[in-house]
Amino acid sequence: MEKWTNINEKQILTKEFSGKRVVTFKDVDLVHERVNGTASRNFRSNKEHFIENEDFYIINITNDEIRRQFGVKKNAGRQLILLTETGYLMLVKSFTDDLAWKVQRELVNVYFNVHHLKVEQSKLQEPYKLTKKFYNGNPVMVLKDLEFLIGTSVHTIGYILKSNNQFTIGVDYFLLEGKELKNFKKNNDVSKLIGSLIVIPKQGVDKLLNLLLLKPAGELRETFERYFELEKPVPQGKNKVPVLEQLQACKFIADDLKVGEAVKMSIYRMVCEKNGIGTAVVDKIEHRKKLDKEVKEITMKYGVYLLEHFTTHEIIDMKNQWVYDNNVKSEKVKSYMLKLFDIIIKISTKTKRTA
Repeated sequence: MEKWTNINEKQILTKEFSGKRVVTFKDVDLVHERVNGTASRNFRSNKEHFIENEDFYIINITNDEIRRQFGVKKNAGRQLILLTETGYLMLVKSFTDDLAWKVQRELVNVYFNVHHLKVEQSKLQEPYKLTKKFYNGNPVMVLKDLEFLIGTSVHTIGYILKSNNQFTIGVDYFLLEGKELKNFKKNNDVSKLIGSLIVIPKQGVDKLLNLLLLKPAGELRETFERYFELEKPVPQGKNKVPVLEQLQACKFIADDLKVGEAVKMSIYRMVCEKNGIGTAVVDKIEHRKKLDKEVKEITMKYGVYLLEHFTTHEIIDMKNQWVYDNNVKSEKVKSYMLKLFDIIIKISTKTKRTA
């Protein structure tokens, strides 16, 4: 559900990324009553003074869910810059009118400084309890567990898992739906109302912490270690090794031996069938890899055809015409096509003279 914050009698969408409140250039222009583009221009003029991942973040806009989360229109670019509190305060240093001082104070106290509000709310709400959860015999965490432990929002963690190619569904995290989710609910302390759920084994959690540059220490480290101990796993019949560990071990061995993808998928399927669980995840991975291969083959043929039959200028005209005429709704497809044209144009420029 979207949340909005009132600043200077203007409504801005409440946004969080990597556990921090953030704003866009558009938000800054709106609440400071500046001409559109003012904040962006100021940032570009002084970018060397800003530190990425401290004063600002750059995220890729890959789907409509991300657009809704950060209030981005469909005709916007493929990347979005998000300002943290320090980035915002650095950006508006040049805003010295009376309104600017009022807005800065309001944004800091009402929007960015939410820690005291969360403390007050926590007094009224029942504190979150971290309970150990198992999926196919292996300890797993849900997004809410990680939000509770490291402070990074559920939305941010979900975005990282789905958009970063370092994370593989079926190995680093699992999307539970239908019967799988129903069985998980029976054996674990989660809301009965959810229609889908992401669960993350130790391997995925370790990757996430590494990506976020977090190294748990002291009590937090002990909490993670205790959570993923395998002293009392959910019974697995005759199996002594939890299913997720079997799948992960298969992956490591297959990678070391440089086993082909078809053989690797067969091993995954065999492990799932042996343990009496569905092979839907394996089917999804296999189907996606087949599609990726087909797309690459078609792309190569199309690129070769353009390079052999058209000049660089003609290819550039084709790209411009495609941008003008296309009515493709998928932002991912648009991004892919533009990158493809740019690569072909670059190759064409290097290999032959333009007409």
